[in-house]
Amino acid sequence: MTELEYEKSCRGPITPKADEFAWGNSNIADNDYNIVNISQPNELVTNPAVNTGNAHYSSTNGTTSGPKRVGALAASALNKTREETGGSYYGIMELTGNLYERCITVGNPEGRAFTSVHGDGEILVNGLANVTSWPTDNTGIGYKGGSFFNGIAFIRVSDRYDAASSLAGSNNRLGFRGVRTED
Repeated sequence: MTELEYEKSCRGPITPKADEFAWGNSNIADNDYNIVNISQPNELVTNPAVNTGNAHYSSTNGTTSGPKRVGALAASALNKTREETGGSYYGIMELTGNLYERCITVGNPEGRAFTSVHGDGEILVNGLANVTSWPTDNTGIGYKGGSFFNGIAFIRVSDRYDAASSLAGSNNRLGFRGVRTED
């Protein structure tokens, strides 16, 4: 997805708000989470914040041990609101915190050359996409939404600190979502 698609996935058609997170406002929990059943399908937070946003992020809520199960906050929420579940306008979980979202960046010419042509599921011998307008290395790709390792400043919807960063190799803070435009 592109950076712009990421931001639309977070806020939908709603006008942007200052310092907002994926759930649509700037309220965020700062309590340490107690997590049970770590790395299991029933991983849960036993003490989610109420009436404020919940997200897995660093320094203030004790989640630096690694990413958590997608949907753990939604399953743990006392009130199933966007804020408490950490859900986006469209109900997408963990667009704020947990794992960075890889996005096509608008921050450099390689990213802006992307034309959103659909792939065909085939790859080249070197493992890269066979679509000529897609970035073929880390240049043209950036990261949005922050991760379990980042503080509040990095997990806001419009934060651009890593939006055009080139990271080589593997990294346990990076996620991936496959998306496709309507046909």
